[in-house]
Amino acid sequence: MEAFKAVGLLIFGALILVFKLGYFLRFIWRRVTKKKPSSLIYPLTDIFQKVSYKDLYNATDGFSVGNLVAVGGYGSVYVGFLRLNEQEIITVVAVKVIDLHKRGALKSFMAECEALRCIRHRNVMKVLTTCSSVDFKGNEFKALVFEFMPNGSLDKWLHPTAYHGQLQRSTKRSLKFMERLNVAVEVASVSNYLHHHCQTPIVHCDLKPSNVLLDDNMNSLVTDFGSAKFLHEEKHAYNTSVGYRGSVGYAALEYGLGKKVTTSGDVYSFGIMLLEVFIGRRPTDGIFKDGLTLHSFAKTALLRNQVMQIVDPTLLVLYDDQVSLNGVLSASLCEALTGIVKLGVMCSAESPKERTKMEMVVKELQLIKSKYLLTASIIEIDSAIRQGAGVSLVDSTQPRSIRQV
Repeated sequence: MEAFKAVGLLIFGALILVFKLGYFLRFIWRRVTKKKPSSLIYPLTDIFQKVSYKDLYNATDGFSVGNLVAVGGYGSVYVGFLRLNEQEIITVVAVKVIDLHKRGALKSFMAECEALRCIRHRNVMKVLTTCSSVDFKGNEFKALVFEFMPNGSLDKWLHPTAYHGQLQRSTKRSLKFMERLNVAVEVASVSNYLHHHCQTPIVHCDLKPSNVLLDDNMNSLVTDFGSAKFLHEEKHAYNTSVGYRGSVGYAALEYGLGKKVTTSGDVYSFGIMLLEVFIGRRPTDGIFKDGLTLHSFAKTALLRNQVMQIVDPTLLVLYDDQVSLNGVLSASLCEALTGIVKLGVMCSAESPKERTKMEMVVKELQLIKSKYLLTASIIEIDSAIRQGAGVSLVDSTQPRSIRQV
């Protein structure tokens, strides 16, 4: 009898051991599958065609200075000519080479890859492929490949004189009012999508004109997600004291105090960028000193009803392909610019709680755009009717600048 009891205990103990071992192995398997090592070691290469270091070296003429188009905080961008997906057509590409010697560069590369993996928006710069390899000397090499945008960045269009000989097409003219407004609507749409329509909310953390590119049709493409932050990580008590988020002048004020990354930080950056787009001055402009900022500059103009005195003067010049100016259109433009500047001031409020949500920002900008286009259309139709009847709606003696209206 005692022998049977001993055997029973052994069998019971063995079953318990097997059960615990199975539970442990199942736990380990779940942890491993959640980590997705392939996406960490070779991000995005399971989605796009893989390219080698040699491919990119040849495409950029050996990463020559002549092919260099931009230098950022964590690397450089080169223009190149690459054949993708075994096609005969060669694509003009922008190759973003990560400088892995810089602290935080690898983390930035990983953050950008993970963000681009999750984002699906027509106004976000799409990655064509990536490279995670070694160079000819055996050093680790990482790069992102995008379609090349010949129109360059919004920053170069807003401040062409700052780039001297580097600027080409954008020196021919300034951005028109509607082009700027379209940019504002598109970038706001991207931010709203990232904050409210992604499976996990994403904060870009570095919105500024140099991170907005323009395609051949002058559509906006938001780029550089190297500082992007997934908000589900906030439970790990991450704060900005670990690493400053954003660029000087555009980063939310609370980030400088080590506060956590939030969507309101992007709202602040967007507000500053919106003011810059229509006022034509960077937040780091030399006039902003002794307590004067781009935000307070715009806010003061609003309070004094002097918005038309601070906006970019090139906005007040007529172009041959625009509707002829008259008093009604002048008033409509003034109303639109006042609304835009007011929105920029609200977005860049010092307190995060006072800033407008991106959902409301998109709606307000779309409303401003619709009202202005409606007025312009009515005037154009009315003008055509009057001219057909031999009557001109616009006084021929009227000045060509609405600053004088």
